[in-house]
Parts: sequence; structure tokens; C-alpha cells
Amino acid sequence: METIQVEVSSELAQRLRTYPDKLTQILERGLHIIEAEERPAATSISSARQKTLDALRASGLMLELDPTLVKRYRAGIDKPRCTPVYVKGKPLSEIIIAERGPAWDDQA
Repeated sequence: METIQVEVSSELAQRLRTYPDKLTQILERGLHIIEAEERPAATSISSARQKTLDALRASGLMLELDPTLVKRYRAGIDKPRCTPVYVKGKPLSEIIIAERGPAWDDQA
């Protein structure tokens, strides 16, 4: 352990005197918060993402698609992403509950 001297305001010194055995924890938590704020979070996320993508490409698990192929399958603004399918009869959730039996029935 080392001893350091810190110059603080009278108000802060008075507040810290109420926690004499927790001063080390207070300093560690404060330092952790300051270090976290100084680290650019977006950069670390994007660099981690980029490293992951590079590893996937290098291993052959991820391939770049031909832009013409992508254009063919990507929905445009004028096209809906999917066509709704209208079906008559009971809702699927009711059919599933009926097949599961009385253990799943709310009324039992």
C-alpha cells in the first residue's frame, strides 16, 4: 500500500470523513467511472465489430454478395417487404394451446 495526499475542498473533506474505512473504494469507483468516460465506447464497439467481420471473412464463413444479387432481393421503397397472407379459421395460437392439452389451458 502507498499513501498519497489529495487536496480537496472543505465540503468534500467533511463528506469523506463520514466514510474513513471506505476511502479506497470511493477512489477506485470514481477512477473506474472516469476511465470509462474517457474510453470512446463507439470506437471500441465498431472496432470489435470490424475485427469480428474480418475474422469471419478470413475464415470463409462470410462472403461478400454480388451487388446485383443484393439489389434483386432487397425490397425497394415502392415494394412491400412481405405480402400478408389471409387465412380463415382458428388463430394458430388457439390451435397450439389445444394440442398441448389441459396443462396449458388457462381455464383448467
